Amino acid sequence: GRRFEALAYVRDGSKNEIVPGYLLTTAVAVRPNGYDKNPLPLLLHPYQDANAYLDHSFWPDSNRRFTVQPAQPESAFTSLAGLDIDLLVSVQYERVAGNDNCVHFDRLALQLPPAKNRLHFARCPVLVHIFTDGSLGVSFQGRLLAKFDSTGALLPAPSKRRTPA
Repeated sequence: GRRFEALAYVRDGSKNEIVPGYLLTTAVAVRPNGYDKNPLPLLLHPYQDANAYLDHSFWPDSNRRFTVQPAQPESAFTSLAGLDIDLLVSVQYERVAGNDNCVHFDRLALQLPPAKNRLHFARCPVLVHIFTDGSLGVSFQGRLLAKFDSTGALLPAPSKRRTPA
């Protein structure tokens, strides 16, 4: 016969509620004309047994079957050109810049500094970002315009260092 194993939710008979954390094992007899209509009773194993199965049986077998040596010794990972990962993983809120180049967010007035490529950002839709370090930022069309601390004070722009090609 075959054994089919899967992680699933089971119904707890005493409280009649669904509880996670069991490995369900059903033994099914295979006949020439198909599967048996009456599988053997369900066996419940604790969640720790499921983890032990993954660690001692599944992962070693999977690694043995599917691991291949790389064709080239270099890393296969490439940098994301033109994409600021900090902007991508931040919490974002849409706002519209006021006529005075201020963006109002959470009782703060974030004053946008002058930009080299634009006279003003009045009435422009911008995104206010909350970064993972707690600081704030304002971006327009995917470009970070300014970065602020949590009190709304403008932070100095980071120096752009170019890496040699």
